Amino acid sequence: MRGLFAPGPPSETLRARLGLGPGPLLLTVSRLAASERYKGHELIFAALPALRAEFPNLVHVVAGDGALDCKEPWAVEMLIEALAVFARQSGVSVILLKDFPSLYRDDLKVLNAHGYRRIPSMPGCVIDFNFRTFEEYRSKILGRNMRHKFNKIARMPPVSMQVVSDITPIATEIHALYMQTHQRSKMRFECLTPEFFTRIGQEMPECARFFLWRVDSRLAAFAL
Repeated sequence: MRGLFAPGPPSETLRARLGLGPGPLLLTVSRLAASERYKGHELIFAALPALRAEFPNLVHVVAGDGALDCKEPWAVEMLIEALAVFARQSGVSVILLKDFPSLYRDDLKVLNAHGYRRIPSMPGCVIDFNFRTFEEYRSKILGRNMRHKFNKIARMPPVSMQVVSDITPIATEIHALYMQTHQRSKMRFECLTPEFFTRIGQEMPECARFFLWRVDSRLAAFAL
């Protein structure tokens, strides 16, 4: 076992591909999760400023999945640095941190100094369900025009739903629906490709879920 984990000669090709530079490497291989803090990951992260003062070219590489669920300043700085490396290597033009809770807002303010901007999303809402059944809702709450629309929908072919992870066989259909929304939107980010929808299911099957709605076997809507 010792031979399996003994450090081998450094790979300059790998260093160049990952943008690691010529300095010393510190490697952490483990699952990162709040429930596994007993492993001492945070001690290493917190010590990085002192280590870099001694070794300016030191690079810390972390290999593992999970989430630390940590708001410490060093964790935010590490996130900023990792995102910058990822953006440079991947050639992305926009990095979006989507729907993070407001309790992280003060901790993530430092992102503003690195070119990030916070865009408020739609606020949460509370709905008063002052009816016992959907039929009561239709008859007492909805207006005449809305009741007419629901009755019209009820006469239409049934809508089936399917949940899948890999949409490779129908990536073109999904992309066509996506483009309809993208072209109508007033706020646009980068335009996604069929390959994006295919690879996200193939490379992240444990996380990706595509909800597909069909009418008469025709794909009518999807959600990721």
